[in-house]
Amino acid sequence: MNKQAKLLTFPIICIFPIMVLSGCGGGSAGQEVDTVQPLNKLSDTVQPLKTLPDNVEQLKKLPGTLIIVGDSIMAGCKDSIDQPHADYSMTSAHLVASQGVHVVNLSRSGNNMWLADSQRVDGGINFTQGGKRGTAIWITLGVNDFLWEISSLEEFRDRYLKVLSRIETIPAQKIFCATPLMSGHDYQHRTSTEGATLEDYRQIVRDIAAAGHCALVDTSQWFSATEIYDECNMPDTLHLGEDGHRRYTNMLLEEIRDNY
Repeated sequence: MNKQAKLLTFPIICIFPIMVLSGCGGGSAGQEVDTVQPLNKLSDTVQPLKTLPDNVEQLKKLPGTLIIVGDSIMAGCKDSIDQPHADYSMTSAHLVASQGVHVVNLSRSGNNMWLADSQRVDGGINFTQGGKRGTAIWITLGVNDFLWEISSLEEFRDRYLKVLSRIETIPAQKIFCATPLMSGHDYQHRTSTEGATLEDYRQIVRDIAAAGHCALVDTSQWFSATEIYDECNMPDTLHLGEDGHRRYTNMLLEEIRDNY
């Protein structure tokens, strides 16, 4: 089967069945490891977002525009696990927008670096960046490249660099390369046919950032094993739930807060 056929066979990563729960934190999703103990009340550890920053100076340190290039995790798949219909009002993109930032979310289910390159996501970035208070570009891809073996490690690196090279440099711009989140696939020790792990794809992102192509955001410590196996954070140990989006957003805001 050629690569294009494989892409058509597995178009998205958001294919896991939605679990119907009586309430967030009512059990564990996915295959739990022995060392993981579920939190009794995760909301105690996740601070709610404020509607807007405390003062004008804090607001000024946030970019005027945030462009997100991600997959179904950032697109909002599974963000509302115990509602009959998807509710995207609690995704990270919406939560950042509540802080007074204009958010352009170029994320979609199944997105990967092959698609970002071949379908020229840089065109969308170049078209929407700019404006008051600067632009932050948040790239977080790699899960689908690994899961469906769409990009080998070498291909992932080459395509990532190609996309970055086509983003036009403008004043008051900062590009962030975020590593894929830790997930159940790490604790299940999943590997590709070339023997690569999801951690190997994270290392590619680290290497690209270390070479000066972007600012590194290493997310490997953002969620512990316990938090990954709690439905409030990751209902399927991969996609973010409501508490997961809040936690991710708090971390993201700290990373992009700068003098633009």
